[in-house]
Amino acid sequence: MLCRKLDLEGCRMQKYTASVITAGCLWGLMGLFTRTLATYGVDSTGAIVLRCGIAALLFAVTLLVRDSKQFRIRLKDIWCFIGTGICSLLFFTYCYFQAITIMDLSTAAVLLYTAPVWVAVFSRLLFRERISPRKLSAIGVALTGTTLVCFSGGSLPGQTSVPGIACGLLTGICYASHYPFYRWW
Repeated sequence: MLCRKLDLEGCRMQKYTASVITAGCLWGLMGLFTRTLATYGVDSTGAIVLRCGIAALLFAVTLLVRDSKQFRIRLKDIWCFIGTGICSLLFFTYCYFQAITIMDLSTAAVLLYTAPVWVAVFSRLLFRERISPRKLSAIGVALTGTTLVCFSGGSLPGQTSVPGIACGLLTGICYASHYPFYRWW
């Protein structure tokens, strides 16, 4: 009996590991997806509609098949879904796709990963969390690395522009904005 239980746990872990790896691969292909669509004349807005539409459809089908009760939303929680859906996901996707079209993919991705810095800022401003010396040094390292990538060997001269950096930083901000909504919820 114990062997069966252990084997079942191992099977679940393999399934979850495969899911995480697949999600990471799909995430990494997002820039190529956007660039490929652009070659066919689809702009950032069209790419967003495709990405979010397909994701919403797949998510809805998954919920219907697994547990249709999860479609129920309490009216008092609707603001959180609007906040995470529009403020976080929609604006994040728009800014990221804009950044991808303005500058190279690697710089856009690095600017996206300023999100932990913005989470620390949101935590301080919204929840009065203390920024410890350790957090402050992590923020400093993240910002130094981002600056080095944006203004040195991370991209070719002329490819990193102020609008590109602005879109990239907004991507990180929008991505980090998930955190306050989840915390308030």
